[in-house]
Amino acid sequence: MGEVASERVVVLLGAGRVATHLAPALIEAGYRIAQIYSRTEDAARMLAEPLGIAYTDDMDAIRADAHIYIACVADEALPEVASVLCAKNQQLRTNSLFIHTAGSVAMDVWRDAGAEHYGILYPLQTFSKEREVDMRKVSLFVEASDEEALWTIEQLAQSLSPKVYRADSDKRAQLHIAAIFACNFANAMYDAAARVLEGSDIPFSVLLPLIDETAAKVHVLTPHEAQTGPAVRGDHAVMQHHIAALAGTPELQELYRQISSLIVNPQPPTLNPYPPMKLILASNSPRRRELLAGLGYPYEVRVLDGIDESYPTELRGADVAAHISRVKANAYALSMAPDELIITADTIVCLDEQVLGKPADEAEAMAMIRSLSGRTHQVYTGVTLTTKDAQRSFVSRSDVTFAVLTDEEIQYYVTHYRPMDKAGAYGIQEWIGYIGVERIDGSYFNVMGLPVQQLYRELKELGV
Repeated sequence: MGEVASERVVVLLGAGRVATHLAPALIEAGYRIAQIYSRTEDAARMLAEPLGIAYTDDMDAIRADAHIYIACVADEALPEVASVLCAKNQQLRTNSLFIHTAGSVAMDVWRDAGAEHYGILYPLQTFSKEREVDMRKVSLFVEASDEEALWTIEQLAQSLSPKVYRADSDKRAQLHIAAIFACNFANAMYDAAARVLEGSDIPFSVLLPLIDETAAKVHVLTPHEAQTGPAVRGDHAVMQHHIAALAGTPELQELYRQISSLIVNPQPPTLNPYPPMKLILASNSPRRRELLAGLGYPYEVRVLDGIDESYPTELRGADVAAHISRVKANAYALSMAPDELIITADTIVCLDEQVLGKPADEAEAMAMIRSLSGRTHQVYTGVTLTTKDAQRSFVSRSDVTFAVLTDEEIQYYVTHYRPMDKAGAYGIQEWIGYIGVERIDGSYFNVMGLPVQQLYRELKELGV
């Protein structure tokens, strides 16, 4: 795939709901969309023109010189799109990467069309053209034909969202079914609720706080734990009264019976659906070891030397921390076991959007602390959690305000604590934190090097 002019040149096939959100996100992530194709010229123009992108409704006019082709089209249209695209020439089939975004279509649709490098980027989200979606909060599931293609797709996905997972066709099919229950069927229930209120003077909007709270609860409780109402209480008298009240709409009456039966007689809840994972802390930092131990998890420490922690110069703040944590993760992932979950982290200090690294000597340490004196700076910790099948990253930010420090205080700290191994030349848990830090907005433990509150929530989501 190395013969094309640029590895960040994309042709987007489709102009529907997914493409409408994916196009600006790709541009923001630094990719250049060279062309947008849609079966209808109006749809292609409406998406392309505001973004300054060329467009076409002619499949024969699709460019043949891009590195990445992303098909955001209907499932039934994918075979035709793949066939026409891959029939253009042998060089395109050999050198380009072909991706589709469907949840229920196997990536083999590209292989059958003759592509050599292909894969899937499946966003688990409901999209509407009329409503903005923050792609950084969307879970992205990836699969690829080979390691090189997988690396490229994961890099693209991680530039859009920190929530990136590997999933084959069987897992995506399960996800798609689960998403239909959680999204499409839930929306059908909203519609049923609106029908129940028809003819009354009660607007559907009165239910919105209830809907919002119901969705919010499953962020901290399992759906089984969050369930309330007459069915879970076994209040049959109330249920019979409701069924009688629905006599005029027999289809809603039957729906009420079926859903109530599912709540009354559920499958036994699985407390932990994930296989047991062995935690590996990939860090030599005694502070991170102490903080992870404080969560009560058993873990092992594993350290690799020689990891290149450089980063692209255009990255800033949170993106730097996330990038380095992923670089570390990818280095450890090469030798990890199937039952391991590896935690990698990187903490950076930023002042006026400039990264303050580890000082080379006492003079540089003193200069760094002087620059922080009397000012507010940012501390970012990027954390990446990696298993054999998935990888997810998050970044925590804390704003730290220092009092005005005298040269004597700075000299004392640098001489006695020698903070040359610390980003920004200080450790908040040391003497300077006691006398110098006036205010922290955010996690104190994040400043120490590991945002354990958020880490705990992420591990809990993974079943650890």
